[in-house]
Amino acid sequence: MKRRTRIHGTRDGALLVWLLALVAGLALLAGLALPSRVQQDDAACRRRTEQTLRTLRGAGSEYFRDALRWPTALAELEVSSGAGTWSGPYVELSAAHAQVGQSTNRVDGWGRAIQASSAGGTWTLRSAGSNGSAGDADDLVLAIDAAPIRTELTRERMDVLNRSIREWNDAHPPASGGGNGNGNGNGNGNAYGHDKDKAQGNAYGHDKDGAGGAGSANGSAPALPSDLAGLLAVLVAQSYLPSASGYATDAWGDALTVVVDANGRPTGVSSIHCDANPVYGP
Repeated sequence: MKRRTRIHGTRDGALLVWLLALVAGLALLAGLALPSRVQQDDAACRRRTEQTLRTLRGAGSEYFRDALRWPTALAELEVSSGAGTWSGPYVELSAAHAQVGQSTNRVDGWGRAIQASSAGGTWTLRSAGSNGSAGDADDLVLAIDAAPIRTELTRERMDVLNRSIREWNDAHPPASGGGNGNGNGNGNGNAYGHDKDKAQGNAYGHDKDGAGGAGSANGSAPALPSDLAGLLAVLVAQSYLPSASGYATDAWGDALTVVVDANGRPTGVSSIHCDANPVYGP
């Protein structure tokens, strides 16, 4: 019996050693696999964050086109702030998110809020990254400059105005005067014949030169005013422009300038910040 007990004890000890080795092996494998899994999860979170930042960049740009300012909070991209120029939502907010006041468009891949700030015409979107500490190299940052948007908006306004001015000029060509007429009379000669059967003689003609009077103008065309306010008023009154609203200034808020030809006739408008599109520019 004692011998049999020793056999069982040996077997139990071997089993315990085997189990300990198995646990150690599994722990080692888990330890090796865990960093790889963490890295994979981190990479997936970064990809989701980058996609969210790109979505917000597009939405913020459309918001700026309507309001000519950046949103003071990301929530303004989803819910109207009451401004008359708001025409969103610029990003979609699901019903479930609306009920709890949360949006996946405002958090990064790690579930932390994305920060937005504006300074000097630049809108900056920032995620604190995987470590959650903003301001270091781990951050994901996307900055959007307002200047290209302002340039695009200004060119759109100038295109509309320049087309309207050209249509007006085509329909109202410059006035032209009549030419001076020269009247030349015909010499009428009388033949004095000395032959009974055949008249012979010399014709004595008297050339009569008549000077034509100055021709009168062939009609007069009204000229567009060279000042912007007057020009806009005429174009609107004559239905060449639907409204003067939004066309007095460029997207920087500076007044557009009327461009005239050598005769003082308006041919288009320009901005101090950018050139007009080559197709419709002055």
